[in-house]
Amino acid sequence: ENILKIKTQEYNLSLHYLNYHPKYISHLEEIMSNEIRLISFICDPLQRVIRHYNFSNSFKEIYTFDEYYLHFGNKYNVGWTGKIDVTNNYFASYLGFSSDQDITEEKIRERYALIFVGEKYKASFKKLNKLLKSDMKEDILEFNYGKLPVNPYVKDMFIKNNELDYKLY
Repeated sequence: ENILKIKTQEYNLSLHYLNYHPKYISHLEEIMSNEIRLISFICDPLQRVIRHYNFSNSFKEIYTFDEYYLHFGNKYNVGWTGKIDVTNNYFASYLGFSSDQDITEEKIRERYALIFVGEKYKASFKKLNKLLKSDMKEDILEFNYGKLPVNPYVKDMFIKNNELDYKLY
């Protein structure tokens, strides 16, 4: 919500961490002097939720990952900020896609200049450098894979519950 407090001015560069929502995008279009280009990040959905669990959840002292997912997987307000987070279909929600029909190559390209793919970070860095006309080295990224044993039943349930994220990925 803080981005909406910025008055209409001309900005050349703006770096934000925000959920894709029409009110945020239209506000960014008003305050930017150039056309906005959105860049986002995705990775394997199961690896994402494991990293999420490892990094931000105090639940890890109370629950195993399997217990955490079985208990909180379909709930809102669990995780990073505790406000609008969702566990299932996190990337789809974050990137502004709410249905299977929303996730098409055309709609993705219409919204995003680049979606950085964690597991393809070398190729993603090349595309990012081309887009930004820069020469950043990919070794600035430390990509941590979530390493936890996941019960096959929980893994299958996660995959079924995260169809939008897997389609996007």
